[in-house]
Amino acid sequence: MRKRKYRMPVRIVGLLLALLALSACVSTPPRIDLRSADEIWQARQKRLHLLENWELKGRIGFVSEHDSGSASLYWKQNRTAYELQIVAPLGMGSLVVVGDANGVVLQSSEGEILYGEDVQQLLWQKTGWLFPMDNLRYWILGLSLDNEAINLDDFGRLQQIQNESWQVEYQSYQPVDQYELPRKLTIKSSGVQIKLIVKDWQIL
Repeated sequence: MRKRKYRMPVRIVGLLLALLALSACVSTPPRIDLRSADEIWQARQKRLHLLENWELKGRIGFVSEHDSGSASLYWKQNRTAYELQIVAPLGMGSLVVVGDANGVVLQSSEGEILYGEDVQQLLWQKTGWLFPMDNLRYWILGLSLDNEAINLDDFGRLQQIQNESWQVEYQSYQPVDQYELPRKLTIKSSGVQIKLIVKDWQIL
């Protein structure tokens, strides 16, 4: 006598598969951060303040009432010492700026060398671009200073910074090692707008 094969009804098979999928979801629930955005921001600040050695490559655009232009930007930071390369700003060739707490040296591609104590003043003198360099070192990491008003997104990241002279808006972030660092930000003041796009971050 031929043995009769038993076939499980399709409905039961589907139900079993659904139950297996559900049990897998229950056994590995997604991680949910229950902290508030402000609590995440406080922890984020502490980690970012430890970043003292880094470099980036990107683009910078400048628009004012009387001028506009764009350039490639290379920035290397080593504690309080820094080196900036601004390539082809406003058709004037490249600039290299090296500075620390003791002063600043600016050299143009034409061989002109300027010395000073204020990097913002030297850049203004050479290019006519107004850079808030004292603050930009922090803003570019996604950090604010104590005297600045801030808005945060739901992930505890800076969305906007406002002080007496400047407003910073963060459009996007990118993962860099164990950090999330800004990718695109816009900096505005009266009659001035600076756009920064960071294409590559390196934590040194």
